Amino acid sequence: MLASTLTFFLTFYGTFSGLRAVEPAYQEIARVMGASERQIFFKVSLPAAAPWIVSALKVGVPFSLIGAIIGEFMAASRGLGYMIQLSTNQFDTTAAVSGILVLMVCVMLFNGVLNRLERYVLRWRPRERTASARELQ
Repeated sequence: MLASTLTFFLTFYGTFSGLRAVEPAYQEIARVMGASERQIFFKVSLPAAAPWIVSALKVGVPFSLIGAIIGEFMAASRGLGYMIQLSTNQFDTTAAVSGILVLMVCVMLFNGVLNRLERYVLRWRPRERTASARELQ
């Protein structure tokens, strides 16, 4: 519950800010071209807000994992957070560090999935030029 609450509000406000930041001229142009409100939302507003949404998700995923682990610290009888808490209380450094390493790997995997999602969703956006490409010009 804690993880979903943390993630929901971060993602909601990121999406809300992204939708409010859409250039009104783009929406008006789509209306002039005869687009319905649904088409304007899916073809103009949502793609324009996509960078905001992806950024909110990138911030929200670590917070959700932190919320899940803290929730397990407080009121769980099993799970990764419970194992870390139990190992810490028993002064079992090896088990505590291994739990933290598993958590780190999970965060890295989720970030990798989000990076792939970002590349797919924002494929329309021009890529940054690398330093070597700038030096050639």
